Amino acid sequence: MNYIKSEHLKLKHTFMRKLILIAPFTTAILALLIGGISYYQPMTFYWWYAFLLPGTIALFCAMSNQKEERATKYYSVYSQPINLKHFWYGKIITLSECTIIAGVVLALLVSSISIISPATVVFSPFKTVIGSLLITFTALWQIPLCLFLSKKTHVFFPVLLNSVLGIFIPTIVGNTSIWWLFPHCYGGKLSEPFMGIGLNGVFTNSDKFSFSAIPITLILSFILFLLFSLLSAKWFERQEVK
Repeated sequence: MNYIKSEHLKLKHTFMRKLILIAPFTTAILALLIGGISYYQPMTFYWWYAFLLPGTIALFCAMSNQKEERATKYYSVYSQPINLKHFWYGKIITLSECTIIAGVVLALLVSSISIISPATVVFSPFKTVIGSLLITFTALWQIPLCLFLSKKTHVFFPVLLNSVLGIFIPTIVGNTSIWWLFPHCYGGKLSEPFMGIGLNGVFTNSDKFSFSAIPITLILSFILFLLFSLLSAKWFERQEVK
């Protein structure tokens, strides 16, 4: 818990705190401009899981790493008598919390249309919140991976890579039998049966999609999150000797 508290203290008065609100608001505005008010709800979800969510996660990780690099280049971390694995897990958990909060903010923005324009409502507030949380959950595996990439490469590399993969991978392999091998498809494949949003962003009847994709994406996402967390933490622990 102390490691998580420490990470939260580092977030005070930083752009990361603002990004928790900026990312979902940007998504909502983009969806409104592209899809209009009648298609606002499904378009917001589409742009969230296809582009803004992967980009936001990569930015969270890049800025978290950049803050350590600008301070002492991690020297103060390596020199302290702390558990480096727990320190890394603290970062992962804190960034996961930030991502989930951003997902909740997005759900509130999507639900707000029921007050502004009730006739255009597609999803109930309950389904909106659950859908947003499930979509966000399928992307949490990106956090330990992007943290690792941010530590190893230039700050903008994971942001560009994660955003590009989020857009193109689902459209390329999302409708094939091997989609489950490509984690960037998980948010879109879950949205098809649960929200009725196709991989191309078109809202349609969810009954035409297989509901088996929901447990598959959730289980695989959880396994990847654990695996990448364990592997990246083990790698970070070895940095102590460098």
